[in-house]
Amino acid sequence: KHVAMKVGPYEVRGFLHGLPGADPVESIQRRKPMIPLTNARIEYVVAGEHRADDVETVILNRDRIEWVAVVEPDRPMFVVRTKTLEAGPSEPG
Repeated sequence: KHVAMKVGPYEVRGFLHGLPGADPVESIQRRKPMIPLTNARIEYVVAGEHRADDVETVILNRDRIEWVAVVEPDRPMFVVRTKTLEAGPSEPG
């Protein structure tokens, strides 16, 4: 699934690998704390200027994710569904 996530001052969009049909938020909550996205775009603002970097892979700390949205891959601004991650115990490393 293609997802967008808010992590601090960054909005990150990319492909979350998982089982077909699986809910991405539930998948993220069941995974270990570090969540990889591929074909990702990281957007942020520096000194009032909007910037974006495209990267092959980014790894996000699940405990820092504020919200997750399922997005259409061809229209990254079109949000399908947004959910706030529930704080919960992290899995032991």
